[in-house]
Amino acid sequence: MGCTSVTTGSVRRPSRSARAALGLFPAVALINHACDSNCLYTSAGHRMVVRAVRDVAQGEELTISYAPVYKSAAERRALLLQQIGRAHV
Repeated sequence: MGCTSVTTGSVRRPSRSARAALGLFPAVALINHACDSNCLYTSAGHRMVVRAVRDVAQGEELTISYAPVYKSAAERRALLLQQIGRAHV
């Protein structure tokens, strides 16, 4: 399993003490959601890092969860409905 680094994006924090940030990562934005995703993402400085959490077959789509993976399925579904107006049933 190889890793590819994509550095097309940036993060801007309103102030040093702010806990929220705004980022624009067009390459990461193209990754689709799956409840059983094969990748996780995190910020590292001014970069967004996407890593596979299991082996990914050649040609298999890379996917991330749009909701925190540590929450229950019902909590993730409710969060997705609230944030983007749809969720997997």
